[in-house]
Amino acid sequence: MCRGKLNLVLLPSSSMRLTFVCDDGYPEQLALLSNDFEFSEVMIEEISADNSGRSFLIRISESKVFYYWCAEKSKED
Repeated sequence: MCRGKLNLVLLPSSSMRLTFVCDDGYPEQLALLSNDFEFSEVMIEEISADNSGRSFLIRISESKVFYYWCAEKSKED
């Protein structure tokens, strides 16, 4: 399991890039989102079986699902 940061970047072309960067500095591009590309929709869903509220999944398509667990729970205002 790799710790790191999930980045969503809006590009000048109005596309969005979803990238995960591990603590070792290695970036993994998960998706490039645009109306012109294969994947134009991303869904972020909580994992209801996890009562800690720290895990979620990112669904880019039926075959591309990424699972994440947050080391720190986000603060709710």
